[in-house]
Amino acid sequence: MNFRSYRPTLDDSGRRIDRIVRRFLPNVPLSGIYRFLRKGLIRVDGKKISPSFLVPENCSIEIAETIIPGISDNSCEKPLTCSLEILLETPEILFINKPKGIPVHGPGGLTQMIPKSNAEKASLSFKTGPLHRLDKDTTGIIAVSRSLSGARWFSSGIASGQFGKYYLGLAQNTLNLPAEWHDIDEMGKKMITHVVPLASSKDKYGQFYTLVQYCIVTGRKHQIRKQTNLHGFPLWGDTRYGGRKTQNGYLLHAWQLHFPENRLTDLPKRIAAPLPESAKTALLSLFTQNVLAMLDTGNVY
Repeated sequence: MNFRSYRPTLDDSGRRIDRIVRRFLPNVPLSGIYRFLRKGLIRVDGKKISPSFLVPENCSIEIAETIIPGISDNSCEKPLTCSLEILLETPEILFINKPKGIPVHGPGGLTQMIPKSNAEKASLSFKTGPLHRLDKDTTGIIAVSRSLSGARWFSSGIASGQFGKYYLGLAQNTLNLPAEWHDIDEMGKKMITHVVPLASSKDKYGQFYTLVQYCIVTGRKHQIRKQTNLHGFPLWGDTRYGGRKTQNGYLLHAWQLHFPENRLTDLPKRIAAPLPESAKTALLSLFTQNVLAMLDTGNVY
């Protein structure tokens, strides 16, 4: 029986063989992969191995040619379907300024627009992908993995709360003082957000608005949108969470990410995403040019 050999890279090492092969053979069910392993149709360095075997970097994964038709072409480049603003790209992580109206996952999402990294092209199992979520109509910074080490570092930093995550939002009503919001979501989990009012205004209809800086301590789904509503300052246009209906929906922008001293070599202390032009136009209809100039300084409060 003839076998084809595949060399794992650093981004594959330490992973279970069944997980590597499952990604490499996407059309084969997990039960089929287990059967191939039991029969020795998938082996490492010529030896049968169990599904839980951890693959070292310098080895040879051998797959019988009889099951090769199930293998996807790992060298194909994902087509870019729209232009994405790149804020920073390092060998480990890519940072994109996400536009409004594009989901992170699913059909038409960012996962279908991001080109493969060199690490993904070389790896049998590593896949480039977003490392966190933003809602479809939320704009701003999205981090995308370019290597397994970068993905692990970023995910660990998010989980341990080492990063400063700053958002800008346009809220209804007048928020006068900074506050720290502590709430419990519907799953019983804490939601903690620091809020700082940056500017307040009133439109020609007598409605009051506040431009707010949000710093999220926890990272629950729809956290800012939920908490703004709970505290009486819903995002203008966010009808799902108490906001008045507008033509262009709500304004919420993932503005800045701040990193700790033990950050990756190629990362700066912080990354900032410029506001989209539509957001600037909305703000200029309520606030003076000085407010946008204040945001351009990049200072957080």
